[in-house]
Amino acid sequence: MGYKRAHRQHRFKAGVSGNRQGRKKGDRNSIALFKEIAMEKVRVRLGEETRIMTRAQAVIYANYAAALKKKSHALANMFLLGEEALEFVDLTDEKQVGCPIGVPARRLTPEEWLSAFGPERKLSEDEGG
Repeated sequence: MGYKRAHRQHRFKAGVSGNRQGRKKGDRNSIALFKEIAMEKVRVRLGEETRIMTRAQAVIYANYAAALKKKSHALANMFLLGEEALEFVDLTDEKQVGCPIGVPARRLTPEEWLSAFGPERKLSEDEGG
């Protein structure tokens, strides 16, 4: 016996799970529960109008309304949401979005491709240079 070889009486029995107190069938993890709660439909009053929307949409509307009242926490939330949605990226500025992808009209040799699209570098003897 010894290291990495437990006595037969202390090994897991064949066909029996090692974690008997594990997750029950049908239980959801916290992410699944969060998604379910966020997608629940709720009634929300917007001014004099009542609308039905998901809880997630209602949170965004509430943050937007608080941001308009210059609440700092709500402004921060709206900026974070805008950054996540890439609202602050200028898609016409190559420095923010990267260089456009080139698709040549004909098949190029490795040297032609590197001269057109890649940085200058010398090929080593292993790479065929």
